[in-house]
Amino acid sequence: MTTNKYRSRYCIIRGLIQVMVVAFSCLAAIGCRNLLDNAELPSGVQDARAIKSYEGAIAMYSGMTREFANMYGGTNSGSAESSFLTIASGLLSDELIYVTSGSEAWGGWLGHLDARILSDESDTYISGDGLFPRVNKFRVNSAELRSIIRKYASHIPSEIISTLYVYEALSEIILAEMYCSGIPLSRIDFEDNYTLTHGFSLDEVYKHALILLDSGAGYSQDNAQLESFIRLLKARAYLGQGRINEANATVSEVPTSYRYNLSFNSTDRKFVPVATRRIGDNEGSNGLPYVSSLDPRTRLPALTNPISPMTIGTGIEARLIEAEAYLLEENPEWLLRLNSLRTSCTDAAICPVPSPAGEGDVSGLSLLSDPATGPLLNQTSTDLRSRLNLVFRERAYWLFLTARRQGDLRRLVRNYGYDQSEVYPVGEYRAAAYGSAINIPVPIEEQITNRLYTGCNNRYE
Repeated sequence: MTTNKYRSRYCIIRGLIQVMVVAFSCLAAIGCRNLLDNAELPSGVQDARAIKSYEGAIAMYSGMTREFANMYGGTNSGSAESSFLTIASGLLSDELIYVTSGSEAWGGWLGHLDARILSDESDTYISGDGLFPRVNKFRVNSAELRSIIRKYASHIPSEIISTLYVYEALSEIILAEMYCSGIPLSRIDFEDNYTLTHGFSLDEVYKHALILLDSGAGYSQDNAQLESFIRLLKARAYLGQGRINEANATVSEVPTSYRYNLSFNSTDRKFVPVATRRIGDNEGSNGLPYVSSLDPRTRLPALTNPISPMTIGTGIEARLIEAEAYLLEENPEWLLRLNSLRTSCTDAAICPVPSPAGEGDVSGLSLLSDPATGPLLNQTSTDLRSRLNLVFRERAYWLFLTARRQGDLRRLVRNYGYDQSEVYPVGEYRAAAYGSAINIPVPIEEQITNRLYTGCNNRYE
């Protein structure tokens, strides 16, 4: 436990990032009111006593559902852009490029993110990282609300408990994909007890996320929609650990037609790549040609309509995981899996133009051929890499702007032995050059406010 002074400082820095809807903002008040010993709560923040009921818990859950979509899908909204996952993941990878008002000027947090110039020794721009505190706040609040429900609203539908476990687990998966190894998972409960932690390795964070997902599955009440999403998230954690066989086994029951969508409205709109955030095109030579390829998967209406649903869990991803696993098993089914998503054609010579849609429900995608010349059985490392590049290319297009690309590039380095210069953008960047960062350092404020945290333990995995 921290002292009141220490906990107060942490709460001030990591507490309310902005005043949100009342139903959600009251979560922060639970952890902050006693710590700050305020007689009056901030404007727009509900008294914590008002949530200790069934109605209060439902209102809080509704607010968190709205905040989850905003945190993950994030819209263009000025300085707040730094706190949205889709933007951060897209800039650090090759999906998005950073420009300002049409000029070549760059700088600040988002510019350094795009350039991969991210030193953990300076807080001059790292302090602009709004994603870390936002994801952590959501992670902590998910656990808090579960505790409140158990004490004050135990008859609430168990699927809500399950979803809160999913929210917390996904928050940890996001941290593991985006940030350096050495991630603190401090937490606060609704009785105002705050527990600081040291930095955990990536494997430890993924392992804890898997435990949370198992707990969430136990409360899902055979809700098929929720259970499929849990399977996909477990597979995502397994992939981060390099456990492709477990990931493959986990998604086998997810139907290809499955979709888990985030909803947006005219007030809370999702990110669309317009104005100051543009789609990358062969960025830094290693980047994919998202624009010039004219691939229909990067031009779908859902990607340019700020209030259309955002799909963050899909059976397509399950089939892509299977293709990757089959490739490593030297099973020819790997290419069949990729092609079945692209088109219903089985013979390129007689396939009409444009190609009819396959299981992925996007027309105009032709059949793929094996990019390697050697046999699949006992494939050489060169042939394996050519085939892996194709699998990850297909993942990039099918999962475009859903905050997957950064995690995929990182595991190419961490789990498949690629050098960062082979997969991330490299070369000249404006008046400088791309850096070598493949993850983000935990903000310097964490070391100031958390006496147990000493910084990243590995910036190169």
